[in-house]
Amino acid sequence: MSSNLPHSAGNEEDNSQSTAGLSMGDVLLLPDAERQIVNLLMRQREATVIQVATQIEQSPQTVLELLDRLVEKGFIQYTEVENERRYRPRLAPKRNRSVPKNIWDKLSDR
Repeated sequence: MSSNLPHSAGNEEDNSQSTAGLSMGDVLLLPDAERQIVNLLMRQREATVIQVATQIEQSPQTVLELLDRLVEKGFIQYTEVENERRYRPRLAPKRNRSVPKNIWDKLSDR
């Protein structure tokens, strides 16, 4: 049986967990191999273990271990389609950057 529901660390049936996902700052702090995978997934939006292994020139077993680690950290998630996992990044929502209403008053005081 295949599932199109996203899977991530913690509850496998519910993707609304408290982890925020991946921020661009998080990407910079990842070890090289994990960062390479996340960058690839961000560009391609989704990939299988074999596709990732081919792109980064690593064995499928090594890539699977790295992907599992990234799923555990909450940085990526996967769906199962026809018994094949497809991985994709789990990005943190962008923070709302609201500008104070009196910004022009504050700037004109200078």
